[in-house]
Amino acid sequence: MDNRFDIHGLEDRLTQAPAIRDIGFPWRIFLFSAFIFGFTVFIFLGMKLGYGSYLTLRGKSVDKNIAGLASKISESEQANLTTFYSQLINLEKVVNNHSFASNVFYFLEKNTLSGVYYSNVDFSLSERKINLNGRARTMEDAVGQLVIMEKSPEVQEVILDGVGFEGANVTIDFSVKFKDNFFDKII
Repeated sequence: MDNRFDIHGLEDRLTQAPAIRDIGFPWRIFLFSAFIFGFTVFIFLGMKLGYGSYLTLRGKSVDKNIAGLASKISESEQANLTTFYSQLINLEKVVNNHSFASNVFYFLEKNTLSGVYYSNVDFSLSERKINLNGRARTMEDAVGQLVIMEKSPEVQEVILDGVGFEGANVTIDFSVKFKDNFFDKII
């Protein structure tokens, strides 16, 4: 078998293949494309004329109902409602700018172990800090309490001031400093 490329045989085969002009127009592709185009135009016109007019009529109906409801409410009631709404907006602004010391109680309730109780709490809003004196049943409870406070997302730092033993209990004194935004909103 000869592996050489035969140029003359290739020329013969190319001259025997039908020319592109002889194949004719691709009617199947044209008809399919025309059908898809027509279907798309049909859908568009259906949405534009049918559904668009339906939405316009519904919008007019809703506007008419709103106008009817507005006519049922007197102008003095509308003025009272406007005044009440503006008072609510002003109250929201005041509340958003107010510091909430009550966050401390919720924080202590949420982050105190059952084996720990506090005998003295000093609170300083200006320093964002509370000083806690308390007792724990065991040393593990005391250490666990410090760990819980330190891992809380609201806390900036926890400082241990002292640990002691009083009978079977462990006394613990520590300070908790909160992050800047802790007092901005009620938790």
